[in-house]
Amino acid sequence: MIDTAEILGSPAVLLGFDARETFVPSPRLWTASRRDDFLEGPALRSQWSGALNEHHLFDRLAEARAFRDATNARVPEHSPFFVFALLRIDGIFVGEPGF
Repeated sequence: MIDTAEILGSPAVLLGFDARETFVPSPRLWTASRRDDFLEGPALRSQWSGALNEHHLFDRLAEARAFRDATNARVPEHSPFFVFALLRIDGIFVGEPGF
């Protein structure tokens, strides 16, 4: 277990998990950028939306990993995708400016 207070200097709150290429927007955000994604959009939303929390992130690591694996298979030209944990520190969002 990582002690976030020791590393960051203050306690952190886990907002959730996301799957990304690196630090570019999540594949959940650009589902209409490819023709296939546009056609699959409603099915993707219905499959994954119930797993997202109020921050539009996955609460469970297993679901984020499953989404990552499905996205790696669905969009191989952008793989590999990685799972990231997003934390809030003292009211500041870590991971994305302007989140």
